[in-house]
Amino acid sequence: MILTTDPELSKRIDKAVFPGEQGGPHTQVFAALATNFKIAATPEFKVYQQQILNNTQAIIKQLQSRGIKVAYQGSNSHMLLVDCKCIKGEDGTTLSGDMAARILDNAGIV
Repeated sequence: MILTTDPELSKRIDKAVFPGEQGGPHTQVFAALATNFKIAATPEFKVYQQQILNNTQAIIKQLQSRGIKVAYQGSNSHMLLVDCKCIKGEDGTTLSGDMAARILDNAGIV
């Protein structure tokens, strides 16, 4: 999504993406965006987002304390990358990304 108050930029963007890259206007999409922007402007949403970042740091700390390598030594967002090659089974087989995703999904971590 691109938001601007510059009329000239708006015309250039519209010309570049409509109608080829973008479909027609759908009012339900406008309503959803307006609702999301309204919610995102609240102090409660800011607190919620901060808690998500705190939770990310907590899981990184716990993974690292168990010897699991986290790429880039951490994260500054809600996502993190784990080096699955550092996790080996009893037979020496490294954990695949696909299997790690399934294990985390079973644990309720998406």
